Amino acid sequence: METIILVLLLGVVIILVVRASKSHRQKSSGISDGHKVEKLKESIPSRFRRGLQGVARSVEYKDISDDEVGLDEFLAFRLEIVDKEGNVLELIPVETRAKKIVGRIKEGDTLLVLGKINRHGLLKPKEIYNVSTHLEIRLKGYTFFGTAIGCLMGLLFTASVFGLIGGGVLLFDQDPSYGIMILIASAILMIFSIYSGNKYRGG
Repeated sequence: METIILVLLLGVVIILVVRASKSHRQKSSGISDGHKVEKLKESIPSRFRRGLQGVARSVEYKDISDDEVGLDEFLAFRLEIVDKEGNVLELIPVETRAKKIVGRIKEGDTLLVLGKINRHGLLKPKEIYNVSTHLEIRLKGYTFFGTAIGCLMGLLFTASVFGLIGGGVLLFDQDPSYGIMILIASAILMIFSIYSGNKYRGG
């Protein structure tokens, strides 16, 4: 009889110890997960915390040529907004165009987007933060100084074209020596304007 009671008591003690151990692990796990969430929030720059959060879908990159400002970079994707259960609430089209887009977005990346939705339902971002890579996507625009330099290079290139034409006329018609000087100067000016323009567009 005493042996049976001892075995029963031992069994109750073992059950209580196992349940207490499970409870402790669950609490520890909860604290750890909460700590991770807090660390994740802390890693995001404060200004992005009010941004629209979603998942990038149908990501598209391409270059767009413009005679006035040169070569631009274009980024388009759909921002998939989901609820806590993972149900898709909305797909918002996002498009941006910049002189240079620093940073990459891949299919399925979680993003925080700061910007405004226009009357056509298109979100035009001002700033983007990639939560998946913990990196900011920088959209470099055109400054006044940069635009002025680009226009100046365009004028120099146009002047060099007219110089080559004028130098060619003088070379074969009126004053060959003067024509050669104008051709050389125009060629140097053209090379300089093309090189400087490409360097400027390359950022």
